[in-house]
Amino acid sequence: AFFIIASDGVWEFLDSQFVVKAVAKKIQSDGPAKTLEKLQREAKKRWKAEEGDYC
Repeated sequence: AFFIIASDGVWEFLDSQFVVKAVAKKIQSDGPAKTLEKLQREAKKRWKAEEGDYC
């Protein structure tokens, strides 16, 4: 089991089902830090595609 806390910058661009599946799939092989870095990169990519800029 795991618990995910993330900012609205993640939840605005990644739905909870995607996040749960991604974490469940990768956390064992990649570990928590690398898995969360991948989620952050995906949220950033979607933010940039939708909003045109990322802070």
